[in-house]
Amino acid sequence: MKHLVILSAVTLFAAGNVFALPLSTLENSYSFLARKTAVCLRPAPTSANPIRGSALIAELREQGRLLDTFKCGRCRYDLVGEAEAAYYAKSCGALTLN
Repeated sequence: MKHLVILSAVTLFAAGNVFALPLSTLENSYSFLARKTAVCLRPAPTSANPIRGSALIAELREQGRLLDTFKCGRCRYDLVGEAEAAYYAKSCGALTLN
């Protein structure tokens, strides 16, 4: 009987901690993962198929669709090129938590 009371108390204490998490934390995590997935799933311009035209490049940067750098998994993509053509250079290395 004593063990049952202790087990019940521990279970209630642990469940209370789980329910204490704010829902906004879960919502923020979901929106971060959704944004990250959207960036990683769309095709990135390469040196063989760059984005051409300074007006288009400026418009995409203004809309936030052309990032200077982004990471997907172990790979990092850096925006390079001239004023008339832009593409991403891909470099992969060890998995980092940054």
